[in-house]
Amino acid sequence: MARKKRNGTTLAVAAKRGDESEGLALKIQAEPTEGMPTYYINYAEATFGPHEFAVSFVKVPTKLSSGQLGEARAGPLKIEPLVQVVFAPSLMPSLIRALNTVKAQYEQARGPIADQHGDEDG
Repeated sequence: MARKKRNGTTLAVAAKRGDESEGLALKIQAEPTEGMPTYYINYAEATFGPHEFAVSFVKVPTKLSSGQLGEARAGPLKIEPLVQVVFAPSLMPSLIRALNTVKAQYEQARGPIADQHGDEDG
């Protein structure tokens, strides 16, 4: 299946490097390939450790099995993430800015995004 090029703005999130490339202005452009794994997710969970942040991406099934229904009734439904992205704290401010900018551009073009899950932080 060919990957479709998406319209819109691409924002880069730069990480600081401590090797010989320090002082070199690297211009990087992500180039997704046709065979690159692509995941649809409808749930993400962010956590942190002493030296990193992590975001686990999950696809919750649209129809739960009877076993999953029983688990969900008894407590949290445990689903293995499709992928977990771990990154340095120095990347967090740029990542938040990039996501907020892309969200604002999306909403300007297509209207507000409904928050279906609510803000758990109050």
